[in-house]
Amino acid sequence: MLTKEGCQKRQERLRQRLSDAGVDAIAIVHPVEIYYFTGVLLPETFPAQPALLWIQTDGSSWLAAHSDAGEPLVDACYTYECSVGYTMNSYMRTQLSELVADRLRGTTATRVGYQREFMVKMLADHVDKGLGATVEWIDMDEQLHQMQEIKDEDEIALIRKAVQ
Repeated sequence: MLTKEGCQKRQERLRQRLSDAGVDAIAIVHPVEIYYFTGVLLPETFPAQPALLWIQTDGSSWLAAHSDAGEPLVDACYTYECSVGYTMNSYMRTQLSELVADRLRGTTATRVGYQREFMVKMLADHVDKGLGATVEWIDMDEQLHQMQEIKDEDEIALIRKAVQ
């Protein structure tokens, strides 16, 4: 698993990139990138429970997901119900979107980075709703890709272990 120290370093580098680009916060939705920055590996196979990692350039962060297990490197975790009884919840994306809108109320951000390849419209609309302002969406896919080209010590250790 990735280490807390490695995740902290990656978050610091991300915040610097956000600051350099004049971006107030980033909404990360892909499980691999959430793992990269928090150390918590969420399911990626269908039907993957959706999640959103919110990182403010000023330092605060939170994760909204189906579970808060695994001690993600964030200030707070918020969860929604992914199943009712033992039946999969058909409205997970709606629940996540409403949870995100609620958590963003009172947050100030007008330039928001996002993953163009993975952000669904309903979730983006709820980010807008929660922020209560006109949001300028900034595509951060290339920035995230560039960050992952250079490996940290914890990533190299995992690669070595996989090779063995």
